[in-house]
Amino acid sequence: MRRFVAKRYCQHQVPESLQAHLSEPTICPSCQLQRFIKDIRDTQKGIDRRGGIFASRERVREEANVGFDGEIGTQAKRHRAWMRLWRQTKIKVVELVSQLEDIIKTWTHDEEVLGIEMVKEGLKLWREVEEEMAIVPGSVQPNSEYADVITTCITEGTIVPQEIAITLIKNAMKHAMDQNSVTMFLINGKKTGRMGQVPGVVKSRVEAATIGSSGSHRLGLLELGCEVIRGSTFQTIPKDLDPFVNATYNPVIPKTHLSHPKRAALKSQ
Repeated sequence: MRRFVAKRYCQHQVPESLQAHLSEPTICPSCQLQRFIKDIRDTQKGIDRRGGIFASRERVREEANVGFDGEIGTQAKRHRAWMRLWRQTKIKVVELVSQLEDIIKTWTHDEEVLGIEMVKEGLKLWREVEEEMAIVPGSVQPNSEYADVITTCITEGTIVPQEIAITLIKNAMKHAMDQNSVTMFLINGKKTGRMGQVPGVVKSRVEAATIGSSGSHRLGLLELGCEVIRGSTFQTIPKDLDPFVNATYNPVIPKTHLSHPKRAALKSQ
């Protein structure tokens, strides 16, 4: 039996020359993006109602501790459904934005594609909300009632032992993988790892960054093997993975982590 799928339309007339470049040729770029933006916002709100990604996952663990004789529990099904919806929606919007960017790149004045202004308007609309769309449900945001993720601020001049800094890198990797994001690890400006591959030898400078569509969200810049972390850095990692957060989840670095062994020895002399 042949399945009939109704075409979607918008009230804007999409030129035929532009339709040939779009996966949904009967909908203009702006209307397609507006639909995806609404879907992402609805998904973010839905996950936030569960307390955020990490609180949602904690519900799954708590349910698993009760035991279901091998069956998938209700919380696990809900968590997976929300994660799947979030991933699928973001993948769709990334694919569309890539299509639009390719149209701009290949477009020339000699071979003008009618409707190029539609493409530019769509990309402009996306750039205006891109940072909002990148928000991880449950992460700490200004004026947010959710605090599923603790943000630990480490300023220049803070002394962090190498083993603690390495732990931060591992936690940043784990957090980025939980977000289904791509993590790049740079040592002295050279790419050494992707999607959580730890370099075999950790050298002096390691930068962990989440490369999204804008490539701007940074998880940290650490100077390993040295006394000082250079520059203002931050980490956004789950409470249960943060080595700097104490039992009350107060994001304060314990003094034991601030004392460098060599400097402590000098002071004691």
